[in-house]
Amino acid sequence: MIQGTGLLSVGDITGAQMLRFLKKVYSCEVKNPKGEIGLLSKGWYSPSVYMVCLERNGAFLSIINTASMKAQYHHHEEDYTVAGISSTYRGALSVVKRMTEDCLKDTGNADVRDYILKLDTEGR
Repeated sequence: MIQGTGLLSVGDITGAQMLRFLKKVYSCEVKNPKGEIGLLSKGWYSPSVYMVCLERNGAFLSIINTASMKAQYHHHEEDYTVAGISSTYRGALSVVKRMTEDCLKDTGNADVRDYILKLDTEGR
């Protein structure tokens, strides 16, 4: 955890075929975020983990329960860019809230998607 930011530095963990993890992933209510990201990157999806993902085309964030990744309708869809993880849906909402607050504080606007991608590029 990077002090005071609510960001987890994941280093060189690369995602599974469908998942791409940002260099710094927000987390909430997860006991071992790096371990959970490692399991997700290997395709081990748990019903007790929620991902906050950036939409590929649009300014929205999606909250996805990782257990749904096993469902057939996810097998041929586009990849996911994971910006946050939580062990509860309420925690995932807190992650989105924290992302939005950080974006507003640092940029003065609510373009969370661009803000998160910029953080990933800068490696902050």
